[in-house]
Amino acid sequence: MSSNKMENADGHLVATLQDSLSKLPASMVCFSQSLRHLFNENKVTGQDEATKTYLEVRDNTRQNAVVYTEKLLPLSEKVVRSIGYFADYFEDLEFEDWSECLDDLIDDVEKAEGFCDLLKHMHNTMITNLKANEDKAKVGIEMLEKMSLQYERDSQDLKSKALERTDSAETTRTWGNIFAPLTMGISKAVCDSIARQGDIVAKESTALATAKKENADIAQEAVALTSTYLIPAVKDFVAGLEVCSMFLNVTKERLTKMKNQGSKGTKKPYYLMMKKQSTEINRNCMKFLSITDMMRTDLQSIPSDVSDKNYVDTWLDQQLEEFRKQHHDASFLETSKKWFKSIRMGSVKKPSPSNQSLGQAL
Repeated sequence: MSSNKMENADGHLVATLQDSLSKLPASMVCFSQSLRHLFNENKVTGQDEATKTYLEVRDNTRQNAVVYTEKLLPLSEKVVRSIGYFADYFEDLEFEDWSECLDDLIDDVEKAEGFCDLLKHMHNTMITNLKANEDKAKVGIEMLEKMSLQYERDSQDLKSKALERTDSAETTRTWGNIFAPLTMGISKAVCDSIARQGDIVAKESTALATAKKENADIAQEAVALTSTYLIPAVKDFVAGLEVCSMFLNVTKERLTKMKNQGSKGTKKPYYLMMKKQSTEINRNCMKFLSITDMMRTDLQSIPSDVSDKNYVDTWLDQQLEEFRKQHHDASFLETSKKWFKSIRMGSVKKPSPSNQSLGQAL
């Protein structure tokens, strides 16, 4: 490939990365806010089969939210930070100093690529879990839609009965008043008592009708949130991770080739191109990182269950083992385990590229 074509390819790759990084926050915010709204505002209630089926699917999604809060969100931050750290080398170092860092950069980018691939694997597992329940989710949604229509019909029936009870109560009071003089007021007392019972039944019927109507509205909105926003948001994020992974992979190969060639011929144009782009890359990385606290707040507002801790730990162990089997890399597995342990203890900090390599941060 000629130098001009290579520069054009590098420029296109960076532009694609920039576009992906700029879009990642939107899908992440959509995911977290949809979950929060689903659990904290759209509280479907009831003991009917349709509601139980939907709540079972929703609770599976809730567990995914807990996994995301404790594992995937920190790892997402790590991958985006690693790209920002990479850009720092171009922004902070002169060409000669940068050239001397190639060995470190190659090793660091390779580690960052590994974590990005692990993050993709975890997101794809989440989608696989959702798809495994897809039939049940579809059944639940269909049942909820039918339930919504039934609630509407029940609501109208109950309101009609409530109106009948109210009319009956008023009629009873009227007759009681008519016969009151003839019965020394006894008929009025009896009819008033009967009328009060009618009022109570009418109010209960109205309240039940209102509750069923609210359940119908909530069910409809919950269905829309799940199918229209939640799952598509995860898929959009995975698509963004694919771009990040491709960037890291191509960058690793590009740097390795530069190192092996050992001349400034290919290094300098690449360095200058990346130096021009580094500020924008860092800006997009910071844009992503600036919304993660809001996401964390959204996700942490979702009610948890005592079983969630064991679920999260078991899920993580399974994902790391599956990733090791797919990639045949036991050393990276140990690196990943140490990192997840470090975030639990809050010991991850951002270094300065002028005095510490990216790999030490990773």
